[in-house]
Amino acid sequence: MKPKLGVALLLMLISLVLGILCNVKLPFYETKVFFDNFVTVPPRGEPANFCNLTLEFDGKEDYHVTVEISYHQEPFFLDFWAVNETGYGLLESFISWGETFKEDYPDGRSFNLIKAYAKIINLTRPEKIELMNLESNITYCLTLLNFWDNQQSVWVKVEESYKIGTRTLLEPNFSTITIIAVTFFIGLYLTVSQKSAKAHRRRLKGFRYKSSFLLMKKIKEKHLPSI
Repeated sequence: MKPKLGVALLLMLISLVLGILCNVKLPFYETKVFFDNFVTVPPRGEPANFCNLTLEFDGKEDYHVTVEISYHQEPFFLDFWAVNETGYGLLESFISWGETFKEDYPDGRSFNLIKAYAKIINLTRPEKIELMNLESNITYCLTLLNFWDNQQSVWVKVEESYKIGTRTLLEPNFSTITIIAVTFFIGLYLTVSQKSAKAHRRRLKGFRYKSSFLLMKKIKEKHLPSI
């Protein structure tokens, strides 16, 4: 491929990509971080209520609340509960019974009365957890439990996100439209001029060949004796 033709095709490809970016619409989200810090979870099942949230999401489209739990210093072995204030009170009370709760935890008898918006038992690796079946204007208690004999530390990030609309990847303003038009027409001009030059060279080559043939024919006719 000739260098000029390669540049022309590249410019036309750039203009095509820019045009697509000006027309493709993707959803955009607003995010808010409620909590982003390490949490030390006490041993032997004492609940660590590290964050309380009161959410207001009426009118917010595609609303999500996520809790991301990751390593802080070393591997962990924890349980995670997201409950309302009533649920947290029950959880705290049942666990305070000590040995009595062990046969029931986490789903038996008393514990199945607790409404959990998210619950992960035996969490041993980093995970992103989404709260489900959310209700507006109630307080959520995010809680970690550690049933080992030593305290454990993890890093926790809690955030909300919701859709604020759709946007094109590239704003179709005057500048971008001008750039698209200029790159396209320069590429088109280079392509056409390259093809025209190639056709001209082909015609010139044919003309030279024909001229040489006629010249040789005249020379032969001039020098060969007549029969």
